[in-house]
Amino acid sequence: MAHTNSGFEDHGASGRQFKLGAILPTRNPRLFFTAHRDDNHTTEEIDRFKVVFYFSSTAPESYRSFCDDNGPIDVKALMETCSLIQSKLDNPKLAKRPLVYYTYGHPDCVTNAVLLLSAYTMLSSNCSPQEAFAPFESVPGLPLVPFHDATYSDCSFKLSVLDVLCGLYRAASLGWLAPPHFNLEQWEALHEQDTHDMNCVTPKFVAMATPKDKGDEFTGERRVEVHVAILRHLGVTDVVRLNEQVYYRDAEFTEAGMRHHPLEFEDCTTPSGRHVEQFLNICDRARGKVAVHCLAGLGRTGTLIGCHLIKNHGFGAAEAIGYLRLMRPGSVIGPQQTFLHQMERVSWHCNMPFHPPSIAHRGGKAEGLHRLALERGLQQEALDAGGMVGAQTPVSPPAILSPLNGDEGGFVEEGTASGRLLGTDSWGAESCASGAATQVCTPDASRLNSDGSGRAGGSME
Repeated sequence: MAHTNSGFEDHGASGRQFKLGAILPTRNPRLFFTAHRDDNHTTEEIDRFKVVFYFSSTAPESYRSFCDDNGPIDVKALMETCSLIQSKLDNPKLAKRPLVYYTYGHPDCVTNAVLLLSAYTMLSSNCSPQEAFAPFESVPGLPLVPFHDATYSDCSFKLSVLDVLCGLYRAASLGWLAPPHFNLEQWEALHEQDTHDMNCVTPKFVAMATPKDKGDEFTGERRVEVHVAILRHLGVTDVVRLNEQVYYRDAEFTEAGMRHHPLEFEDCTTPSGRHVEQFLNICDRARGKVAVHCLAGLGRTGTLIGCHLIKNHGFGAAEAIGYLRLMRPGSVIGPQQTFLHQMERVSWHCNMPFHPPSIAHRGGKAEGLHRLALERGLQQEALDAGGMVGAQTPVSPPAILSPLNGDEGGFVEEGTASGRLLGTDSWGAESCASGAATQVCTPDASRLNSDGSGRAGGSME
């Protein structure tokens, strides 16, 4: 769509580089997008194009980072933006005016704004994520950047706007999110409060930070009894603890009538296959919702909930990570991202993940590297080697398995050497990169140091 001297430009069709102030179409014929240098630039554009109605919100620049993470913006801001856009489209006084949503030109702001606009068009018109994102994908030079995880390490897992949209679309298709009916008040009342920090991430799960009998340098006390009252109201019957038992007594939950499950593994690492199996078994047996926590309720918590999304609801790893970060910002960190990518490739015996024979035992140098990497728990090597040998060969049927030592053991293979179980060994990197672990494992410190201000300027309300 191109209009002489109007500012409207179809960069996808013309191949021209995006420039600040250019007005880009979205899938909705009345809704457009632009980015400005600063507030003075916005004022200039408003004076220049009187027929256009410019509007915005602080959402694109309001993401509060833990470390080097830059989004995606949380579900509350997303739903509020959807309501804002709809209110402008429904306003009869604006019926004949083009509506242009604007943000600052910083790549993080542009990326989050594009996510918000694409999410609105996807949810409101029931189009696919690809269709909603297509108008922006075709714009040369539009400064879209990957979403970084909540570490200071290099961004090795490049989560895209489209990944987040696909996760949101899958959740909406499952009936988990309905924009007009999303409970904004509940989300705000649960998230990052003085006495608790939790989010309802799916109808099955509440992800939360650990309760604390005593306050520390990061937060005040977060008493178990406060959590029990809230979790009961939410329909939670089971609580899973993934961090060490130093902050409260497990019996405080059981004495309150909830089932409590300690399932510890080290901070900033990935779970073993046995951890995954035990977690999924707990979820299957729970009578109500399951509350899951580690220290901050982000890394280990998001990883195991991600395993459930992948196995039981068909999420891809990037979809699961994107969706979880919408629902609980900062979820899934460092090697846990690649771990979930590997979970897409496993086969299952009940709730036990294992590598299919066609990937784990095909012979050759690359295949040997794959086995060696798995045995050592080196996640990225396993992914790279597996990708070399796994892409062209169909997955074979799983090996015949039998339990070892009852419920406490792993599984061993009968009558075949094919397949590799992920039972008692650790699968994935042992720790975060140096320099990231301290920051990632104590995100509350970063929250206290953040003023929550926008990255590229002042308020645009």
